[in-house]
Amino acid sequence: MLQACALLLTFGFWAVMIGTSGVYQSITKDGAAWARLGFYFHLVGVALWTVGMSLDVSYPAAIVNWLEAPAANKNIAYSVVTVLSPVGFGRGLFSLDVMVNWLAFTFLGMSMVWSAAYPKWLGWIEILLGFAGLALGIMMTFTGREALVNVFVVFMMLNIL
Repeated sequence: MLQACALLLTFGFWAVMIGTSGVYQSITKDGAAWARLGFYFHLVGVALWTVGMSLDVSYPAAIVNWLEAPAANKNIAYSVVTVLSPVGFGRGLFSLDVMVNWLAFTFLGMSMVWSAAYPKWLGWIEILLGFAGLALGIMMTFTGREALVNVFVVFMMLNIL
């Protein structure tokens, strides 16, 4: 189940990236530099997200390999599980990804405020969500994603709306 969720979330992030490319391309005058910066940050964020979700996709298989490993290889197989676990390598990657993506949304919001292509109120909402998401990513650095993942989901749903 974890693998299917990680895959669907990744497809969703890719879809959001397609949407941000539309914002980036639609702002050609005032605010274009902010849009470009936001889109480039979002490309990095989506790349980080894809790597992080690939860890989640690999995690269940690593557990199975550990459980089925011969006694001589149990410790090695377990070390792979610990690296792939949410408290392993992925812990820091997720919070960094949240910070990069929400900085991207902040910059895209700034581009909306500066341009005439979108309503200014929409840009201000994106800026506020961006700062809140950035703060969330900073908090996740110290608490881990498990403690605040529900807040992250709410922010993402608001952002998609």
